[in-house]
Amino acid sequence: MSTPRGQDPLPVWQSQVGTGKVFPANPRFPQGEKKRLEPEVERAQRVVDEILHATQAEAEEVS
Repeated sequence: MSTPRGQDPLPVWQSQVGTGKVFPANPRFPQGEKKRLEPEVERAQRVVDEILHATQAEAEEVS
């Protein structure tokens, strides 16, 4: 996958998904904040899935 400056965005998005799942798992985390984070985590997961899909498709084209 070609990106500006040759940076791979996947680790950043994977980190976002991981962080978004860890904090709300804490029972002391406010319920309202959990609800606010859910759409962000879902979006980050969709981005990760799309990056993986695009990378796989690109690798298949090269083969």
